[in-house]
Amino acid sequence: TVPAGTVSRLCCSGLDAVASGAAQIGSGGARLVVVGGVESMSRV
Repeated sequence: TVPAGTVSRLCCSGLDAVASGAAQIGSGGARLVVVGGVESMSRV
C-alpha cells in the first residue's frame, strides 16, 4: 500500500498539496513525494 491523501480547498488545493509534500520532505517523513492539482469549472 501507498500512503495518500486528498486536499479539497477550492482554488488552493494544488498549492496546499505542494506545501504538504514539502513539509513531509522537510520533516524527514518522506524522501520523495508526488503532488498535483486540477482545475474544475463546475461552479461556474
